[in-house]
Amino acid sequence: MEKDVAAGAESNNLAVLVRYLSCISLLHYILLTIILAYAGYIYSCLGVVFCIGLILASLICTYEARIKLGTLLYIFSILAVLTLLTIRVGWKYFFAPTAFITIMVYFFSLNIPIRKKIRYSVFMAIYLNALAILKGYLPLQAEINGHIALVILVFNICFSTLAFSYVAYAYYQKFMASEAKILQYNKKLEQMASTDTLTSLWNRRAMTQHLSTLSQQYVKHHMNFCVAILDIDFFKHVNDEHGHGMGDYVLKSLSYMLKSSMDGKGQVARWGGEEFLLTFENTDLDRAYKLLDQIRARIAEQEFTFKDVSLHLTITGGIEEYSMTESIDAIITRADEKLYRGKTSGRNQIVA
Repeated sequence: MEKDVAAGAESNNLAVLVRYLSCISLLHYILLTIILAYAGYIYSCLGVVFCIGLILASLICTYEARIKLGTLLYIFSILAVLTLLTIRVGWKYFFAPTAFITIMVYFFSLNIPIRKKIRYSVFMAIYLNALAILKGYLPLQAEINGHIALVILVFNICFSTLAFSYVAYAYYQKFMASEAKILQYNKKLEQMASTDTLTSLWNRRAMTQHLSTLSQQYVKHHMNFCVAILDIDFFKHVNDEHGHGMGDYVLKSLSYMLKSSMDGKGQVARWGGEEFLLTFENTDLDRAYKLLDQIRARIAEQEFTFKDVSLHLTITGGIEEYSMTESIDAIITRADEKLYRGKTSGRNQIVA
């Protein structure tokens, strides 16, 4: 029943809707034909049998990627049964509500322009009023009495309830799928807005938000944290001597090393150019300094190889512990000043 057709997701959803409604309608009209035949209303039976054939054709079309034709055949068959039985036996047997099922089916597809849907709704209003007026001037051609009338009424109510329930369920599924897509797109956009495209680390915006969160946690729970700024020594020479391809490779490789080294200890972001900002969370300055110096030593031992060119790099950093008496910007500025002192006093060191 839910087999896809090569016509796109929207058409597949409509195809599944028409298939299930076709099966419900087939069962309804087959049983209705049996009831009418038992009561002796042969002409009515023949008309319903013809509409059963249309529904079968509609069902086949949905499996042959002719979704539009299948939908139109289904709508036409429902309206044909409605018209036939209303004219022959009257309004009181609950045939008219099936017209609203066709409106819901027509509105289900996003591929149909809204102006056409509005025109169809207007047409259905005119059609039902015209049918009511016409029926007022025509005598009943087949009066149904007794238990048969009650059975047909109850049967039609059950069918309409089942069909409306399934259409409502289909709309619910479609809404939930659309909402899931929106959430997925929003998550992707949020990730893109907070991620550095080259290194896949957090960017400055994401880290700034994280630092704000850390400062709030410090106030509420007194959770210590430290902020460090790292800079690659002589990175300009890497780009000038080996090209930007090598520079990009170094940034990506170093970012991977920093991220793996900071796992469980804090966060890392590309702060700008060849600078990185790290947070050591729930950690005092002495402990953070030792961890950062270990990272510095590991990077100094690492050999970076790109297109048969190998080189060693060092980093210089400044680290500062957060204090509630100062702002985040002030802490970052002090860490940056320590970085500058490390640069001017020999590089390849962490200044605390």
